[in-house]
Amino acid sequence: MRRLLVYLFFDKNGIVDHYVSYLLKSLRPYCSEICFVSNGQISLGKDTVSDYVDTFLERENIGYDVGGYKDALNYYGFDKLKEYDELILCNYTFFGPFYPLQKMFEDMSKKSCDWWGLFTWSFKQNGKMYPHIPSFWCVYRKSLLNSPYFRQYWETLPLITSYQMSVAEHEQRQGPYYEERGFIAATWYDEARYRDKNSNFLWPFLSAKQMIQKDKFPFLKRRHFFIEEGCMPYICDALSILQYLKQKDLYPVKLIYENIYRTQKFSFSVLLKQKMLRLKYYLKYKLGIQKEQSLRKYIRYSDISFLVKNWKRQ
Repeated sequence: MRRLLVYLFFDKNGIVDHYVSYLLKSLRPYCSEICFVSNGQISLGKDTVSDYVDTFLERENIGYDVGGYKDALNYYGFDKLKEYDELILCNYTFFGPFYPLQKMFEDMSKKSCDWWGLFTWSFKQNGKMYPHIPSFWCVYRKSLLNSPYFRQYWETLPLITSYQMSVAEHEQRQGPYYEERGFIAATWYDEARYRDKNSNFLWPFLSAKQMIQKDKFPFLKRRHFFIEEGCMPYICDALSILQYLKQKDLYPVKLIYENIYRTQKFSFSVLLKQKMLRLKYYLKYKLGIQKEQSLRKYIRYSDISFLVKNWKRQ
């Protein structure tokens, strides 16, 4: 199979960390060609991926990942893309793989579809449910690459100026666009087992631990380690996943630490706030303490010394 991989990269400092080279090295056996697209100039680490990349494209950081994908497609030309059996568009927003990728590619080779992703959300448009396949991993097959509708889709795509616009104008647009023209989408992972138990949008984050440990899902989104509104909402499961990967020797977790410690502004105040939120949840929902005054009392007199002693370890 002739497969082209377009890997979209962005780092505000232009540094390519080693988790990127680990991923590209793992994908190389499954790809005939790899194109590395950087949104912004690379300042450090280009040599770490050069052994796995055939083409480097550096562009101005506009249009988010969708803009980078579009420029890469225009670089090759849509007639050239017809020569490939599959086109993979993926980006820098996840770690892995933790398990061999052969099973994923073999499983999908048995599914009849025109394009596929790892999993899907669903959304309703005009009273009908459509797949919302996230843009960090999308694979397009020859049946779609040969269609004029594939080129039309990308040529009519507006300039993306925000994350919300990327979701609305690309991720949620391509599902109904292709389906209405007779093309079939598929996913590798059966998300129904977790999607119904959690909120539709957050289920991949809330279920990541079970997905990786029980179902051998090969990737973890970097967002699990992000600081959002002063705390790290997914850090508990993320740390548990790190421990599991290290114990089972499934992945060099130092690659995750290297990237997260460099890109996230960790501080004692962030970790303290995280501990306070966990304590508040425990007191309210586990012990049944409902009054706000009582919650404040318990939080005020909680064992701060324990937090100081263990914040680095945890």
